[in-house]
Amino acid sequence: DGIVDKDGEPLKLTIWTLVDPRLGEAMQAQLRDVGVDAELFFHTGGPLRMEKARSGDFGLMWLRWTSTDPGILRVLWHSGQIGAWNFALLNDPAIDEALDKGGAAGTWDERCGYYETVQRLLMEQAVVIPINTTPQIIGLDAKVKGLVMDRSGDWAPDFYDVYVED
Repeated sequence: DGIVDKDGEPLKLTIWTLVDPRLGEAMQAQLRDVGVDAELFFHTGGPLRMEKARSGDFGLMWLRWTSTDPGILRVLWHSGQIGAWNFALLNDPAIDEALDKGGAAGTWDERCGYYETVQRLLMEQAVVIPINTTPQIIGLDAKVKGLVMDRSGDWAPDFYDVYVED
């Protein structure tokens, strides 16, 4: 069947996803091509997802995080976030140190240097598989004023102060 095995046990994992099923199916097919039997589990989030995530009881978990600030990496990968958002249960002193220094750095260039280190270490350890970022294009008539992007970094429009100029 083409599935890799070790001591007679097939390489099998579950992908937890709440995004578009087509993306999960594409990942499943690509994993099968390299000998991994991946089962998809679609869910709506909530308590079950958090319970699985915080326990580490999953093979892959699909997350969507965006931010305009690289400090978001601390939320996902610092060992102090185990039991919160560090679903990989990653405990790496070098990553923690770079995240701590990045958060305390005085200049943007200095911060970026630390966060580049974090990204390199994450890729070397294959802790995360970055897949995509969905582009958003927003067109406005010149009369529309006050539209800003959500300050959380999610790049969603914030319509609170929007008005149409006469």
